[in-house]
This record gives sequence, C-alpha cells and structure tokens, in this order.
Amino acid sequence: MKSGEMTAIQRQSVEHVARAKAEGLSLSTYAQAHGISARQVYDATSQLRRAGVLPRAAMATQPKFVAVKIAAPPPGSAAVCRITMAAGLTIECAQWPPRSWLASLAGADAAA
Repeated sequence: MKSGEMTAIQRQSVEHVARAKAEGLSLSTYAQAHGISARQVYDATSQLRRAGVLPRAAMATQPKFVAVKIAAPPPGSAAVCRITMAAGLTIECAQWPPRSWLASLAGADAAA
C-alpha cells in the first residue's frame, strides 16, 4: 500500500492525528472536542502502521518505573521517606505514606 492508495478515511485519520498533535491534545480528547470517532482514527492509523505506510508508534517517553535510591537519613532527621521530584521538590515523611499517595505523586511528576 502506498500513500496514494490510502482511503479517504485513512487520509482524514492521518490529518486528525496531526491536528491533535499540533493542538497538544491526546487523540481521544481531540476526537471528543471535534465530534469524531477516536476508534475509527485509531483503527485507520493502526492499519497504515501495519502496512508500513506510517512508522510504528514510539514507546511512551515516561518509564513505567521510577528509580529509587535508598540512603541513610541525614543526622538529626526523623524522616523515614524522602521523595525528590523531577522539578527539585523534596518531600520528607515521618512514616511510610500510603501506596495510593505515592502513585499519585508519580502521575503528578509526569505531568510537570
């Protein structure tokens, strides 16, 4: 399949993906805002990727795991847990925080 052989839906889907990227929106958010079917766009672009017309989707830029370094607390510190975010913010906890709270921080760090 060559680019000239794309169907009208495939051509429109490629255009929608480019517009969503230009607007800084996820495809699902863009589709909802413009009243189009995200599923149809996903299916059409997936078919083009399988055919080699479009490059394969890149892996997510955010790692699934965050590197953790365990170190002794500084002298005089009562902190059990110290979290340093990418933006330079440091959070010290006197006890281990709940897992759900730690997970929410990972999401906040990725959005920053």
